[in-house]
Amino acid sequence: MRDVGKRLAGRPSSDDREPTSKQGHALRKPLRRSALNGTMSRPLEVSEVRDFRREVEQSADSTVVMFTTSWCPFCRRFKPQFVEAASKSDVRTVMAYIDDWENPLWDEYHIDVVPTLVLFERGKPVYRRDGVLGRGLGGHDIAAIVDRAAGLATA
Repeated sequence: MRDVGKRLAGRPSSDDREPTSKQGHALRKPLRRSALNGTMSRPLEVSEVRDFRREVEQSADSTVVMFTTSWCPFCRRFKPQFVEAASKSDVRTVMAYIDDWENPLWDEYHIDVVPTLVLFERGKPVYRRDGVLGRGLGGHDIAAIVDRAAGLATA
């Protein structure tokens, strides 16, 4: 019953998890950084909580975070749109992989469905677009949050 509830809420069941390290973190190849007008030209990918805290919560920059998982079909469909938007914008972007349902970021940021976009300003969430269960997010969602982030940067 517990796995069914988690699956309905957008969280993985124990059967849905991908291979993890000894510490229980999803195994992921690091994404190389490349500068574009002083920002990332592609989203920075993080899969460990300590990296998320350093790159997002401790950052003074406005940052758009896509909370995602490797097993979500809507996340996989939305990822190219997010990457494209990141490459066309000066807004800092991060893809936070929360594959392990025991990851504390699920609860800290009230993530019920992935993908979910959250705009952080000085390490604090200020705006969000939650994915819709069974539909995910669309291009209009990323445009809305990137426009808002760009507005904060010029204010």
